[in-house]
Amino acid sequence: MIEWTGERFIPGEGGAAILYEHAHRYHLAQSLATGKRVVDLASGEGYGSELLSQAARSVIGVEIDSEALAHATTKYRRDNLRFVGGDIRRTPLRGNQFDLAVCLEAIEHVTGQEEALVEARRLLRDDGVLVISTPERKEYSDSRDFTNDFHEHEFYLDEFRQFLERVFPHVAILGQRVVSASALWPLDGRGAPFRLETTTVPASRPAREGHGSPLAPQFCVAICSGETTGTDERLARTVSVFMDADQSFVAEHDDAVETHAGLKQRVLELETHDELLLSVKSKLEQEREHWAHRAQTLSQENAALKSSVSWRVTRPLRALSRLRSWRPRAS
Repeated sequence: MIEWTGERFIPGEGGAAILYEHAHRYHLAQSLATGKRVVDLASGEGYGSELLSQAARSVIGVEIDSEALAHATTKYRRDNLRFVGGDIRRTPLRGNQFDLAVCLEAIEHVTGQEEALVEARRLLRDDGVLVISTPERKEYSDSRDFTNDFHEHEFYLDEFRQFLERVFPHVAILGQRVVSASALWPLDGRGAPFRLETTTVPASRPAREGHGSPLAPQFCVAICSGETTGTDERLARTVSVFMDADQSFVAEHDDAVETHAGLKQRVLELETHDELLLSVKSKLEQEREHWAHRAQTLSQENAALKSSVSWRVTRPLRALSRLRSWRPRAS
């Protein structure tokens, strides 16, 4: 198991929200991968490449970190899946062979970002598609006054679009943000066509200063192509909702609340125990000081007695008394 440091996503680490973010992006890419030859650039722990391989003709994951590469190769085994070591700016792969390239939450981690984009274009066939995602700097960092030390450069939305269009003529960008929500939808087939409508619950506590709109994109997911394939236009009109059937996020929150309550109770118990220990410690210190003072007093009295005239005068009497009390041992 590789250690979770926050640099890359690892299933089961970091909470449900980050799982939703990453899994949703890979499921979107998976919908484009059916029967395709796919390259997953910066495949990390490997879970995303494995997910893509469930639909794709073949998948190659490219990862520069040797520990993550070894982990992925051992954990995820499919006949149509393999992992190779390499830098996403200069992969060891032959060009013009993939139908789909995936590069999720990686471009912000590298210097020479345009090199990575050009490399993705080199790997793709003429009609190939790139799915690439990155945090949107305004909402991800600026509005939260947050700095991710693992990021080399983050993009604002317009900057990201311009960056992609320098290499790919056709670009469609989707916004992504994890929100807590409840769904209501018609079941009887009557009424107007289904549409997305949002309602914001009044905040139970003051909002954090600078906190962005609930629907402002915190991440940008772009579908790029060198030729018009219709994929970018179709996805540009798509609203994709990732459903958590197991309610793991809610369960995680409930567990956290229960754990927090238990910890608060335990803190109170420890504080009470601590106060008792401090009280006992205080009494023991008082006793120690009392007996230390008593021992010092007795020592001083003993020293005074031995230096007195009466002690010196009576020394012969004490010696005689000891002599009289002495008896020879029987032979």
